[in-house]
Formats: sequence, C-alpha cells, structure tokens
Amino acid sequence: MLEAGDVLRVVSFRKTPKALLAALPGSSAPIPENARTNASPEFSIPQHGSLRLRVPDGWQSQSHSLADPPSVILHFSPANGDAFDVQVTAIWLEPDRRSRETADSLKATVQRAANALLPHSVEKTATIHDLRSPESAGFYYALTDNNPGPGEFSYLTQGVFLTREVLSTFTILHRTPASPEANQALRAFSEATYTE
Repeated sequence: MLEAGDVLRVVSFRKTPKALLAALPGSSAPIPENARTNASPEFSIPQHGSLRLRVPDGWQSQSHSLADPPSVILHFSPANGDAFDVQVTAIWLEPDRRSRETADSLKATVQRAANALLPHSVEKTATIHDLRSPESAGFYYALTDNNPGPGEFSYLTQGVFLTREVLSTFTILHRTPASPEANQALRAFSEATYTE
C-alpha cells in the first residue's frame, strides 16, 4: 500500500518491479497475516458502515479493517492458480474531504497515476475510462508492463471509485490482455454500494 497525498494505492506483485516502485512514491506495507477471509459481499469500515461489492463466485477474498483512518483493505484472488490479483483500499471520508472529491478531481488523480507509469509501459498514452452507476462513480486505466520479470503480471488495470462517503482505490493485475476477471472486478466496482 502506497500513500501519496490524499490517495492510497495498492500494488501487488510476487516480486514488485523496481521501476514500478520508483514511479509510485511511498513505502510498501503488506496486508497483515491475520487478515480474515470474508465470504460476504459486505466489508465493514469501523464506525462507518460497510462497502458492499458483488464478489464473483469462486474468488477468494480477504479483508482487514482499520479504525484510523476508517478503512478496509481487500484482497481477491482465484481459488486456484494465479491468473489475477485484485487489491482495494476503501476509506471513509470526512464531510469536508468528501466535498472536495469531484469527478474532475478523481479523473485528474487517475490521470496522474497513469502518467507516472507510462515510462514503464508498452503504451505511450493512457486512456481514462469511466466507472458509473447510480451510487458509484470513478475512473480507471489499463497498461502493459514493458519489462515484466519471470512470474510477474504483465497487465495492470488501476483506478478509483467514490461510493457516497467511501473513496476506493484499486489495482487489478492479470496475465492476459482481455481478462474476464478484470472485467468482473470492474463491474463489481461500478455496482458498489455503501450502507451506513
């Protein structure tokens, strides 16, 4: 997990490429060993309700809630193999901070993150895509690592979505460009709901 100003980014590799770490300021911190597996699609944010995600059948999920800041760290992986790796950090926002998070500011945040990774990607520009639903709005991009190491993921889909008072950042790592799991994760994010 990397903190950069008002945004937390989650990056996961078996062995994180040095170029990626150089592009993302901050220091890494793994999900604690005592993180619990959660079969429910409701993920609790201490004292601030729950983020609800439709987790695809067959996915393993782990969650770890934090009281300060009020947040939940999520990790999704296949039941077998290592075809994908999905990590999400969802943070409840104080009202004044929430009022500053607009569609334009979210898109600009995603664009900055994409631009930081372009020197290490096959693509020369990053296309920013929308994530929209009645309760969630966000943006994401997809890039290809230009020099993946042995066993590392070649494809990255990354972005943010705002679900009422909860801001979530996500990273989806996958091994094929047209990953059905990446599409399933994006659908789950676009359909996220929040209960107080």
